[in-house]
Amino acid sequence: MKKILCSLFLLVSAITLKAQTKLSIEAGLLSSGYTGKSGGKMIYTADKWGGRFGVGFDSKVSKRIYMQTGLLYVMNGYLQNTTKGDLNWSVNTLEIPLNVVYKTDRLGGDRIFVSAGPYFGVNLSGTKKYSPFDSTSYTQTLNAGNDPRDDIKYFDMGLGANVGYEFKKGLFVRLHYQVGLANLNQVGDENNKLKNKNQGISIGYLLGSNKAKRDDRKMRAFRNHGLEM
Repeated sequence: MKKILCSLFLLVSAITLKAQTKLSIEAGLLSSGYTGKSGGKMIYTADKWGGRFGVGFDSKVSKRIYMQTGLLYVMNGYLQNTTKGDLNWSVNTLEIPLNVVYKTDRLGGDRIFVSAGPYFGVNLSGTKKYSPFDSTSYTQTLNAGNDPRDDIKYFDMGLGANVGYEFKKGLFVRLHYQVGLANLNQVGDENNKLKNKNQGISIGYLLGSNKAKRDDRKMRAFRNHGLEM
């Protein structure tokens, strides 16, 4: 599954690089949780703090429409309080988002942006920390895979939405919300469900933004003097 995700990333990257594309770096915090059922009973969880960071591609399609993709390392999971003790799930996931973006104003200036689209992910690894009320806490490895004995399935997918502010020098701030559509429970039926959700904030930088700003100024100067063909 990791090979499929990497192949998808390389294909999308090759397509976006043919367009007017800038590379970005991004890092931030997120609050994550899982929703679902176990044996027909609802699973009640609390969110836990994690992080996400990686690289992205910002490709211009038209004056204000862009396509964004990237490769993100996401640290998510959930907390659960039970009658016997507390449970802390930590899951490390590799994700590829595919977003359609609308940016206000012109290239080279401060801009508000909104975006939405699907994401595809692979759960790589994790830990399960148990804190029983009547004994010492202990930690186990969280197994991701397609074997019924594994704790969580490899492949995840869902939908995400973003809103943010991009400064003219390339720095940007993003608020994001993401909800999983894939059932990550190994049984995977109506009575046994596990789906990811998270929201957070991140800060990033678009490389080459100063050059794009200079190019935009030159083009507007040509237009103002009637020199553009």
